[in-house]
Parts: sequence; C-alpha cells; structure tokens
Amino acid sequence: MTLRQTALAALALLAAAVPSAVTSAPAAAEATWRLEQPAPPDPPGGVPPAPFPVPLGAVGEIAFARPNRGVLVTGGNGPVEKGLYAYDGVAWHQFATVCGGADGRLAWAGTDELWVVADQRPGQSSTITLPLEDRSLCRIAGGKVVSSFATPQGRPDSYQPVNGAACLAVGDCWFGGELLPSPPPYGAFHLRWDGSAMTAVPSAAVPVNDDPAHAVDDLVTYQGGYVESVTFGAADPQNPAAPDVDGSPVYLHLLGSDLSAPFTPLPIPVTLGRSPRGAAIRPTDLDGFRLSADGDTLWAASGANLAGRAGVVVVRLLPGGLSEQLDLNAGGSSPFPFGTRVTDIAAEPGTGAAWIAYVTPDAPADTAQVARIGADGVVSEVDQVPAPVDPIGPKGTAAKIACAAASDCWLATSRGWLFHLTDGTPKPRDTDPAFAGLITVRPPDGGVPFQPPVDPPIDDSLANQQRAERGGGDVDDPSPTRRRSRRAKVRVSGVHTELVRGTTILLVRFRLSAKARVSVVARQRRKVVARSKPRRLAKGRHTVRLKLNPRRWPTGLAINATPVKK
Repeated sequence: MTLRQTALAALALLAAAVPSAVTSAPAAAEATWRLEQPAPPDPPGGVPPAPFPVPLGAVGEIAFARPNRGVLVTGGNGPVEKGLYAYDGVAWHQFATVCGGADGRLAWAGTDELWVVADQRPGQSSTITLPLEDRSLCRIAGGKVVSSFATPQGRPDSYQPVNGAACLAVGDCWFGGELLPSPPPYGAFHLRWDGSAMTAVPSAAVPVNDDPAHAVDDLVTYQGGYVESVTFGAADPQNPAAPDVDGSPVYLHLLGSDLSAPFTPLPIPVTLGRSPRGAAIRPTDLDGFRLSADGDTLWAASGANLAGRAGVVVVRLLPGGLSEQLDLNAGGSSPFPFGTRVTDIAAEPGTGAAWIAYVTPDAPADTAQVARIGADGVVSEVDQVPAPVDPIGPKGTAAKIACAAASDCWLATSRGWLFHLTDGTPKPRDTDPAFAGLITVRPPDGGVPFQPPVDPPIDDSLANQQRAERGGGDVDDPSPTRRRSRRAKVRVSGVHTELVRGTTILLVRFRLSAKARVSVVARQRRKVVARSKPRRLAKGRHTVRLKLNPRRWPTGLAINATPVKK
C-alpha cells in the first residue's frame, strides 16, 4: 500500500468514528500539467553533474506505443546530444545519441519496433553535404538501430525532407515529405517500406483542380489505412505561387498499397470565412493540417501559416465516413484569435476528446498554450503551461503534444521542456532491456559513401626489426622517427554539424581525446572557402562556429587537430 493509500484509509476510519465527519469517498484527483524534465545526461569524466534540469532543445515529435513506453526525438541543446529519449512509465532517460533531429518524426511499427526520421549524417568525418535535416531514416528494434536509410544529396534520387511517418505493421510503413526538385507538375516525396525494400513513390499523380501536388505536412494511420495532409501556403517553399482554388480543395489524401496509384483525395468540409477586416481567407493562407487518430475518429487541425491571415480550423472525421467542421465559437467566444498558429494536435484515447497546442499572435514568448476539445466538439478547457502562479520560470511556447491514455498527455515546449498532464495515478515501470540502454551506433547507409584516406598509411614494415648497438647484442634503441610515431595522437570523434536556421552560420560539434590546437576548414572541392581561427582546446566536447558564404558553399569539411604538449 502506498503512502497516499494509507493516508486515505486512515481518513476513512476517522470519518466512521466521528459522526460529524464527511463519510463520502474522496473524488479522484484532477489531472493537471506538471513539469517533468528528464535528468541531464552524464557529464564527461572529472566534470560534476548539473545540479538542475536542462532543456532538451527542439523536440520533433513524441510518440507512445503504450502508456509506459514512449519516445521523443530531439535536435539537442548544449550538453544534450542530438538523439532520442525514452519514457518507461516513471521517468524519461537518454535512449540514443544517434538518429536525432530538431524536426524528426516517429512511427511505431509495433510495441517493439520504431522508425525515426532523422537528420542525415555527414559523409566521412572530413566531408559534409548540406542540407541534411530530416533526410534519413532509422529502424530501431531489440535495443539497437537495425537498419539505416539515406542517399547522397545533390542527385536526382536524393531523399527530400520527410515531414510525416506512420506504420500499420512491422512491414507496412509510409513516409511523406517536401516537393521534389523537378519541373512542374511538382510531386511530393514519398517512401514506402514493405518489410524488405524501401521504394520512392512520388505523388505527382494527385492534381487538385489543376493545381499541382503539394508538400506533405503530416501522416497518420486511420481505420486500417493511411491519411496524409498537404500544405498550400508559405510552408510549401518550392511552390510559392500556388493559385487560388476555385472549387473545394483537397487537404487530405488516402494512401493505398497499390503503388501504381496509391493516392486518393479525401474531401473534408472546410469553410474558411473572412478575416476581421472582411477579406476572404484563401487555402494558401492556411497552414497544413496536423492529424491525430483514436479508433474511428480522426482529428485534423490547422491555423494561420507564417503570413498570419487565417483562423483556427478543426475538422473531425467520424465512423461511417461522416465528417464535420467544429464551431469553435460554440458556448461563447473562441479562445483562438485570428492569426493563431496550430503547432500540434493529440487525440486523448478513450475519451473522444483531443488536445491542441497553439500559439496566439499576442502570446508571451514563454507561455505554452493548450486547449481541450471535448467529445461534444466544444472547447472545454484552455490552459497556460506553466500556469501564471507556477514559480518555475518561462519555458517556451507550445510545440509538440501527445497523449498515451485518458488524462495522460505530454507537452514539449519550443525550448525543450516537458510537461505531463496527469492525475498522479502511478504506472508500472517498463523493464524491457531493449528500451533501457543507450544506443550509440548507427549502421552504414547509402548516404555515407566510403572515401579512401587522402594520406598514405605509415610504412611500418620494418617496425619489428631491431638495431644492433656497438659492443654487440640486440637491444631496443628507437630512432627519433620511431619516437615521433609513438607520440599520442588526437582523436576527433562525435562530429555533428548544424546550420543555424535563417543564417549561414555552421555549428561544428566534436569531441577531442586530448588537448589540441584545432582549426575547422571548409572547402569547395579543393579550394578553401572558410576557415576558423586556430584555437587551443582542452580534452572533451567543443563547438566551433564557421561563417559560410552562400556563393561559395562548401562541399567538404575538415577538422585539423594538432596535439599540444602538456
């Protein structure tokens, strides 16, 4: 019996003994949002652990196979490496230092197998091809990455950024992403996994009222199949001149198993109305729909794109093929002012309700906003996380949300802080060793071609021979050359690169095995186009900033590390 149960039992006995006491059973605790941040990762040797939690960085997605088995993907933040975190029903812990990404996606193929949309690795440690965000896949099973998929960039068959992933079974998955860089009509990039092969299937065969195909925004499983949403507005960068659609635009598609014609339009009723100034709202003003399904109910929520010229739209697909657009003004004024952006939606299992994460135009930069839409289609709860009375400080705006069960949801903020909606009911800890360890190895894939070393290997063919000293006898007398070859070398490992969004600043992260004088050099073929100032760096992990020139974009990157005598 827990301490809480013991206390409740004692109160019940006291109520029976005192006639004036309240004898009714205590009501269940109300679910509230609470900060539950993972412990910071273990520091390198000799460094004391952080005395307080640290943010995880941008979280791409949170997904649960069951209430006590969840995973999130992150792009990292300072001491937190890019990778994965796992939840065991009690706490989150670092799960992988590979296969991460700030905009990564997750898809459970079963309770024991997981797909991750991750940032593509650079080539060999001295080579990088940009961009690399969200352009590779990892399949995780048995506590390791069992397979990895990627292609070199800059080719006609190169993977494009993947925005959605979903699986019905171990050998049945779809992935959808941005538009292909080909002449019109554009097609959206798709991959199909059938259990043995990964096949590229572009969606160029889905015109919408003579409008070309659009980039995929989200992808979920629904009623034994797949549904994807597409983007019409500013988030569709390769098709910025998308014309006005006169008829009823198709925001959703069904995906089938027949790869000759896998895409079928799924019409839903969407009324956009007018802005507060009376201007008609067009489909190009609306962001792509975020999707979430629970049983026979599919939720689709969208709001204004970056231009901010639309309101929030929520559509619900019900059993029997019925669909309805919810009246968000029912019961009073809408909590979503014009220009609100919807960042995510999560169906709350078994309740018929859903939670929306959103950002209003006038929202404080460090306030996360969430709202619950009940089974009756009415907004039943509007929360700020953390609440204004919580003394835990600013934590960022609402970014990603997922629900594992009724009254059991998780919210990740833009800064990488996690909040848990819970009534305090404990869950059994997941003891599966496959989700308890730390994954640090990712197998090779087509995106990391083998490159022979530039320098020839050291000739050590005579290393086993000994020199005879004067006076006879064979003794060890290493030559100066031999002594130099024994000097410890500096090993550079854990190389990660990140292009700061909206800039030409390249962050190069790496780990040194010893103190060294380090310089990062970027080349365009054989010509040096950028170089960092040489610096003396201690053993451990470091970050070097490199300013790039868009007109002289590098094709290779080298980290020169020269040992420094103690």
